[in-house]
Amino acid sequence: MEKRTRPNQLKIRLSDKELAQVRQKYGQSRSKSMRHFVLKCILETSIYEVDMQPFRELQHLLSKTSTNVNQIAKKVNTYSLVYKEDITTIQNEIHRLSKELNKLQNILYNRTNQGDI
Repeated sequence: MEKRTRPNQLKIRLSDKELAQVRQKYGQSRSKSMRHFVLKCILETSIYEVDMQPFRELQHLLSKTSTNVNQIAKKVNTYSLVYKEDITTIQNEIHRLSKELNKLQNILYNRTNQGDI
């Protein structure tokens, strides 16, 4: 028997739907064989985890800002006036949101340039 350069074998079971999806993606690829396609997908694709906490914090800030904007709109519609402190509050929250967005953008940009994504 000849010596194989790849003596180990890996078997997986797929549903009909999963197999159809794999075959469809294989058909869209430029891989020479299914084996080559599967190896390329497994070995050359980076796996990463995304920390969702910054996005949750940003969502919370957006929600607070939206609430404040709605409260100001009610005051304007009811009393036809806006208080300077309300405008300052909104400006500060928008500034905080901008900072958080910039942080997230920098994190994603740095990870993309390092090849983590």
